[in-house]
Amino acid sequence: MALISPQQYEESLKKRKPRIFMNGKKVKNVFDNPNIRTVIESNKASYRWALDPGYQEIMTAISPLTNDRVNRYVYVSRSREDLVAKAIAGTFTAERLGTCIYRCPGLDAFHSLASTTWEMDKNLGTEYHDRFIKYLKTVQENDLAVAGALTEPRGDRKKRALDWPDPYLSVKIVEKKSDGIIVRGAKINISGAYVSNEIVVLPQSAKRKDEGDYALSFAIPADAEGITYICQYS
Repeated sequence: MALISPQQYEESLKKRKPRIFMNGKKVKNVFDNPNIRTVIESNKASYRWALDPGYQEIMTAISPLTNDRVNRYVYVSRSREDLVAKAIAGTFTAERLGTCIYRCPGLDAFHSLASTTWEMDKNLGTEYHDRFIKYLKTVQENDLAVAGALTEPRGDRKKRALDWPDPYLSVKIVEKKSDGIIVRGAKINISGAYVSNEIVVLPQSAKRKDEGDYALSFAIPADAEGITYICQYS
């Protein structure tokens, strides 16, 4: 199931229960909210065009991980030609929607992690790249809408993480356990985060050795326990 329909994407959202506050009020139904509805419809367009024979060459690619056609927004470029195709897809969608398809930051996060984890494994002897590839394959097989969480609400950009007035102005590790880590903190997400299937979290800037608790990247379900979305629309 490498390509799903717009209807299947929307049905996947109905299984989620995100905690969202918009303009100070809790959102009870994401599908009835006009601001959120526009984001859902934009994402649905990416699924619709991928299944349209007239646009499939723009909006899809053959993945070496699945040996199947996958959505352009879950495909990591492997050549200059792929990068050009990625740019063409972005122009194509922007011209028709007048806005972003909210899967863009997730796609950019995939590209960043693909290269960074490969270099880490080569230089440090870690196994992060293999873990990333397994995750990417799962995303492609299920055609997940993935948002990227990068920006930090940290205030003065000249200050290092250890000098922030609040240590949780970005996501950081608060406990390491045998089966994983516990994190706490905030991110300034794109509007598509609350109607994504998953979120990939990355640090916004390079971290020094003593800021290691902030130098982490991970993927979580967009409605994972403990996540709250606070939005302000005019």
